[in-house]
Amino acid sequence: MRTSRSEDSTDGAVQAAGGVVLRPATWGGVELVLIHRPAYDDWTLPKGKLNPGETHEAAALREVREETGMTCRLVRPAGQVRYTDRHGRGRRSSPTARWTGCAGCRRSRRPAS
Repeated sequence: MRTSRSEDSTDGAVQAAGGVVLRPATWGGVELVLIHRPAYDDWTLPKGKLNPGETHEAAALREVREETGMTCRLVRPAGQVRYTDRHGRGRRSSPTARWTGCAGCRRSRRPAS
């Protein structure tokens, strides 16, 4: 499934994408990958803005790779969220993040700092 690109947004929303990365845990459950952001003292899923001409799927895989060092494959769409950022941007059209379920991940390299 191919979704719209960043420049295709007709409502002016900031287009972003990310991944919900899961893997089987050794204890029989499931582990979820989260990113710690020290500047905000919070935890989040790997995500970021689309590059010009980039699809949501490509951006999701790139953001997961850049922020975690993991190379994954797409499984299925995991939902979409609209919100206003902490600066109040997006009042008319809130930023959008599309989350894509990822699996089959392997460590590819150290995440970018």
